[in-house]
Order: sequence, then structure tokens, then C-alpha cells
Amino acid sequence: MIQIPSKDVKFSSVWELRKNNINNIKNTNFKELDKLLNNNIHNVPRSFWAYHAGMADGDGSLAYKKDGGIFYKLQLCDLEPISELGEFYDVLIKKYVFKNPNWNDIFEVTMFGYKAIHFFKMIAPYMKEKKLETINIIRLRDPKYNPHQINLTDCINWLSGYMDAEGTFKIKNSYDKIRKKYYPLCAVGFHSTDKRIIDYVENLLKFLLKNDDAIKIYPTVKNRKKIKYSLLVSYQDVQLKLGEILKPNMRLKRKIIHINKLNNMCIVKMKFKKKFGTMDFNNPKHLKQYNNKEWRIYE
Repeated sequence: MIQIPSKDVKFSSVWELRKNNINNIKNTNFKELDKLLNNNIHNVPRSFWAYHAGMADGDGSLAYKKDGGIFYKLQLCDLEPISELGEFYDVLIKKYVFKNPNWNDIFEVTMFGYKAIHFFKMIAPYMKEKKLETINIIRLRDPKYNPHQINLTDCINWLSGYMDAEGTFKIKNSYDKIRKKYYPLCAVGFHSTDKRIIDYVENLLKFLLKNDDAIKIYPTVKNRKKIKYSLLVSYQDVQLKLGEILKPNMRLKRKIIHINKLNNMCIVKMKFKKKFGTMDFNNPKHLKQYNNKEWRIYE
């Protein structure tokens, strides 16, 4: 295990703004600590907290110990969300390097005490899967806590975080044995053992994408103690639409790269007037829908 310093990210650390004041307040004085925190987070957009709520619902671990300790832990193979939290809360990031070269390195950020409680208060309104658990932990310290209302934009930003945590957005070359040639196969979907969350994501996607036929849920039981539910999004044009909705608030570069590849593929199909999902660019009506957009080719 190697400890590495946090990186520069989008929002400067709120802890650096009051380093001197923090040392003068006891760790048990949560009201004063909360007051200091809230005085310095007014410049942080709701999208930041909504994204990390989705990430926490997917890959985050939160707990209240018997001795009164509270912590939040996030482990990922990708550094982007980890470094963002490490910089914001001024905590060290751990890197686990495995001897097996086939295993990816793992990055970890952990917050304890008042930092964890503050983080829980900020993400609780946007959470879905672990919302009740998070609120119960908060109310152990703040019995009067109630989360504020959220809107559709918050739900989309939550979905961006959940896509980074439990989602799949990948393009790979697949071989067609009949035609004897390779073709690009785009896999897009979400995975969870909690059927309620998959149902919620399904309803949200049907509202956003306006194509019920493209969204299907498949249960998987093989070699698992729990049933795993996979929500898959079909048709390349629908997949691109979802990518364009979620991309502005996503963090994982490896998934954003595949969204950009799908964008480039659409431009090529338009140029040569070929089919792209449910769109047939030989049809003037279909072509007109896409010609009105401002397209950009990504490298």
C-alpha cells in the first residue's frame, strides 16, 4: 500500500480556507464545525453533491461503529472521483498495488468523524439506495436533520455518478461469423442487486430517452447468492443520447472516451448515409434531426 497526495481538482479544498480555525475547535463540537464548513461551501454546485451521492449509492461504504465512530470509504480503480474527495476534504489517498500484473491498482479515500458527517449531510438529499441508512447515521448526531427537496437536474447528476459507479459504457469490436467481419458493439447499462434502484433508473431513463423499447431489465442468478439485475440500453442512437445527457457531470475518463467514440461513429454514419441504431440516414427526416445539431469530432 502506498499513500499518495491528493491532486488538484475542480473545487479547492474547503479545509485550506480555515486551517487555523479548525485546530481551535474540539472534534466533539459538531455545531461549530458544521458552521465553519457551511460558511465555505456556497460556491460548490449541487451537481457536485448529487454526483457523489450516485457514486456512494454504487461503490461507497458508510458505517456507524459501536464505539460511536462514523466513516465513509470509497475504493475504485479510477482516480478521478477519489482525488476530488481527497482534495475537497483534505484527506490522504491510498493506492494499493498488487503483485499480480493482471489486477488493476486500487485507490481509496476514507473520511472519519465530522468530515464524514458533513459529507453525509450534503449527499443525503440526492441518494436513492442508501438514503435511509445515511439519514439514520446523521440523526445520531443531529436528530432534527431533514433532507431538502431535489429536482430532475439533481436526479440526472445522481445518475451520472451511478453510471460511473455501477454503469457500463463501452465499445468493443465483435466478430460476426456469418458475415466474417468485425463490427463495433456498444454495451450500455446499469447493474445492481437492489431491484428498487433498477426500477427507479428504468423509469428515469424512459422519461429522459422517450424510447421504452430500448430499455430492458435482465435478472442474473448464476454463481451468486443474490439476484443481480442488469438494465441494458439498446440502439446506438439511444445510447448516444444517454451519453450526451450524463457526460457533462461524469468523471471517469475511460467511460467518457467511449461516449466520444460513439459520437464520432454517428458522424461517420451520417456522412455515408448508413443506419445508426433506429436512425436511417438515407431517410431525409432522420438526417434532418441530426443535421440541426452542432457536432464535434473527438480524438
